[in-house]
Amino acid sequence: MSETLEEFYNNILGIESPWAVTSITRDSKTREVLANVIFKENEPLICPECGKPGKLHDHRQRQWRHLDSCNHKTLIRASIPRVACAVHGIRQVPVVWAEKNSRFTLEFESTVILWLREDPISTVAENFGIKSMES
Repeated sequence: MSETLEEFYNNILGIESPWAVTSITRDSKTREVLANVIFKENEPLICPECGKPGKLHDHRQRQWRHLDSCNHKTLIRASIPRVACAVHGIRQVPVVWAEKNSRFTLEFESTVILWLREDPISTVAENFGIKSMES
């Protein structure tokens, strides 16, 4: 049995249930891969503050930079559900691949930090295709 492209990207991106990669888009001109991820329907929505179930309020579209795959800049885009908690109000369901408010995946951040131990910021920024804050 062969693995689908979506299953392959679930594995290399570390996406696990209740999340799932639903489609992959590759742009050969920009050399980018975009993995579209969803929170599976019929999964319980849990308040991240108290752990109690809540109702769906809405979704927020977010995007994160991941490590390159197949020599392409790789991005994760997801529609993140927000749960209405009776105690805490509206809260965004956390994602397993990134810290709250980050634009980068945990794996991307940890790899950049390892490189920064050995190389100057400008070199690391150039290698990862990100803007350096150095003057």
